Amino acid sequence: MNNQENNFVSLESTIFSQDSEQKMSKLVLKLSQALKFFFESMLKVDEPKIYRSRDKSGSSFWTVYDQVTGRRVFFDSEAEVRGWLDRRYYS
Repeated sequence: MNNQENNFVSLESTIFSQDSEQKMSKLVLKLSQALKFFFESMLKVDEPKIYRSRDKSGSSFWTVYDQVTGRRVFFDSEAEVRGWLDRRYYS
């Protein structure tokens, strides 16, 4: 192999090794996120899951999933969610 071919092979191996390192780090990140979600869901079974979403018109709303009862409840404001949580825990 001449010098130019050696440089090309070296460059090619560098590019592929960086690509595989990036893929590996993405895989490790995804795996750690999945494990975190799994363990959090196993440890906090009785806590409600609260999500803020937007409808097609762009208005935001809140969804609360009560893991104890298996029901979903929808609210228009954070204040309504807080009121529901207060009633759930302190009523």
